[in-house]
Amino acid sequence: MRAQAHAARQTVLANYLGVPPQALRLDHAEGGKPFIAQPAGALEFNLSHCADLALLAVSASHAVGIDVEGERRIPDPLRLARRVLDDDSIARLSTLPEHARTALFLDLWTQFEARQKALGHGIFASPVNAEPMCGLSFHPSAGHIACLVIASPVDDVDIRFFDYHDAAPTPQ
Repeated sequence: MRAQAHAARQTVLANYLGVPPQALRLDHAEGGKPFIAQPAGALEFNLSHCADLALLAVSASHAVGIDVEGERRIPDPLRLARRVLDDDSIARLSTLPEHARTALFLDLWTQFEARQKALGHGIFASPVNAEPMCGLSFHPSAGHIACLVIASPVDDVDIRFFDYHDAAPTPQ
């Protein structure tokens, strides 16, 4: 999935910019977040993938972060949450019965990771301030949960979903 996701990212970004995919050059910022080096400053984007699904967020004006996770059993979500999530999130998880914690943990995790990725921070870096950000949690398909974060407040967001299968993306 990783190689397919990266190839699709190259093609989709090139389509947005009206250049051939081979003309697009990516580089990585200090925190590891990729950016378009050529043509410079063209778009903000972020890619996330799991075993069987990839999501790409693209913006002409705002830093974006996206995360997707496949729904699965997690033996001890509180243990993982204590490593990176804030006290309020941990408290919310603690109030749930054990069988309900995983779904909320995955939702909180995708929110956290998308925020970190929007500003180019790793998951073990200091948490970014969520206040000025705009986030949307959603289920892109059965068995997946995702979150899209825009790094500054926005009044109007145009979200498009494409089903990409190694050809030009088809709007949904």
